[in-house]
Amino acid sequence: AWVLFVNGKYEACKQQVNQVEAQIMPQGENGEYHEVNIVPLHPGALGRPNPKSLVLTLKGQLSVMHGETQKGIEQLEAGLRELNDELEGLKSFVIHQLRLAYWINGDFEAAENIVHRFQVEDSATGDTATIIALLNQAERHFLHGELKQAASLYQRLLQVLSNQDREAFFPAAVAHVDLGMILYEWNDLDGAEYHARKGIELGSRALGTVRAIAAGYFGLIQSLRAKNNLAEAARMADEMDELLQEVNLGFQLPISKVLRIPLWITQNDQDTVRKVFPVYKMGVLSQFASKISKLTSLIAQLSLFLNEFDEVSTIASNLLLTADAQNIDDRINGHVLLALVHQARDDHAQALTDLTAALVLAEPEGYIRTFIDYGQPMTTLLRDVAASLRKNGSDRQPTIDYIHTLLKVAQPLDAPSQQTAASASETTASPLIEPLTDREMDVLHLLAKGYSNRKIAAELVITPGTVKIHTSHIYSKLEVSNRTQAVAKARELAILLAS
Repeated sequence: AWVLFVNGKYEACKQQVNQVEAQIMPQGENGEYHEVNIVPLHPGALGRPNPKSLVLTLKGQLSVMHGETQKGIEQLEAGLRELNDELEGLKSFVIHQLRLAYWINGDFEAAENIVHRFQVEDSATGDTATIIALLNQAERHFLHGELKQAASLYQRLLQVLSNQDREAFFPAAVAHVDLGMILYEWNDLDGAEYHARKGIELGSRALGTVRAIAAGYFGLIQSLRAKNNLAEAARMADEMDELLQEVNLGFQLPISKVLRIPLWITQNDQDTVRKVFPVYKMGVLSQFASKISKLTSLIAQLSLFLNEFDEVSTIASNLLLTADAQNIDDRINGHVLLALVHQARDDHAQALTDLTAALVLAEPEGYIRTFIDYGQPMTTLLRDVAASLRKNGSDRQPTIDYIHTLLKVAQPLDAPSQQTAASASETTASPLIEPLTDREMDVLHLLAKGYSNRKIAAELVITPGTVKIHTSHIYSKLEVSNRTQAVAKARELAILLAS
C-alpha cells in the first residue's frame, strides 16, 4: 500500500489498505482495530512499524487528497500516536503531512503548534528536531510571503541535510521545490528550474510524492513557460498529469488541471480551458481557491482569461478579508487582482490605488513574477504608477527603481537573455560533475569583472539575496570558498576564458 501511495496509485493503495483492515478488524465492529490480530512486522527499511499506524497514516493522507480534510486530520493524529519512537523519518513525514492538513483546514494555530507538540511529547532531539523545526519555519515564512527569510531557512535546512549520514528525501525535496518557487518569483529562472528538477528527483524517492512532485512540476512548468520553452513545458505537464491523475483535493477537480492553467493561458487555448473548466464550475473553483490560498492566483488567472471579473473580484476580496497581518502574500495577490479588475472596468484611479498597495508590500521581499506574469495589462498599469511617482517625486515605497526593475523584466518572452550563447558554449562540455547553470554562468562572468553582489543584482535584475544563493552554488560546484578562488578555478578549468 505504501509503495502504491508513493507512486501515486491512490485507488490501488486504498484497496490494499482495505485488505489489511479486513484482516485486523473484528467481525461486526466498526472503526476499532482488533489488537490480537495485529502481527508485528519484521524490521525493515522503516524500522519495526506497527501495521495499525501505517494503515491510519495512509488513510489520513488519502482522505486529505480527496477533500475530506477533517477526517484526514483525525486519522493522521491517531496514526501519529501509534508510531514507534525509533521511526524518526516516517514520524517527521507524518507530522509534516498533518501540519499541511491543518493549514488546508484553516486551523493555523494547530499547524503552528504541531512541531512544539512533537518536541515536547516525544522529546525529539538532534537532527530530526532541527529538520522539522527548520522546515516548519521556512514554510511558514514562504506561505506568508516572507521570501527572504524563507530562502535563508531552506538553504540552512539543505546544509543540515547534507551533513546527515542517512538521506532524508522528503524534507530535501520540499526545500528544493519551495526554494525553486522563491527563485522563480525573483525571476531567477535557471535557479528555479534547477531546484524544481532536484525536488522532483528527490520527491520520487520519498514518501511525500504528491506534496513535493506536484509543487515541483508546477515550478518547473512555470520556469519553462517563462523562458518561452513551451514544448518542454507541455511535455512536463503531460508527465505531471500521468503522475497526479488521481489527486483532486476535493471538488472532483484534478490538481494537475489547476496547475496547468498558466500554460493554457500562455498558449491562448480557450477551447481547452472552457472544456476542462466549464462556466458552471466557476463557483466550485472559487470554493477550491478559498481552501488553498497558494492556488488562488491560478483560479483567478483562469477567471481573468475568461473575462469572469465578478469571480475575480470575489476571490480577491476573500483573500484580503481572510489574510492576517503577517500574510503579505495573500494581501499582495488580493490587491493585484483587484487592480486588474478595476482596470478592466475602466476604473483607472482605483486600479492604481490597489496596485500601489500591492507594490508597497511586495518591494521589501523582491516580488517580480507575481506582477509581470499578468502580461500587458499589468505592464500598462506599472508604467502609469512609474509616471505618477516621477511626477510626485516621492521617495517612499514603492520606489521608482523597483518599478523600473519590474518593467525591465516585463519584456517579450522570446527575447534572448544576455550571454546565453556564450554560456551554452562554455558549459556544453563542462569539466564539472554538476555543470553551472546559465544564470550561474552569468554571475560568474560578473564576478570575474569584480562586480559586487549589489551590482550583479542590478545587472541581472535579481535581488542581492539571490546573488548570494548563486555564488554559494558556484563555490560548491567549483569546490572553492570565495570569489577569487572561484574565478581562478573557472579559468583553470577553461570554464571562463582568461581574457
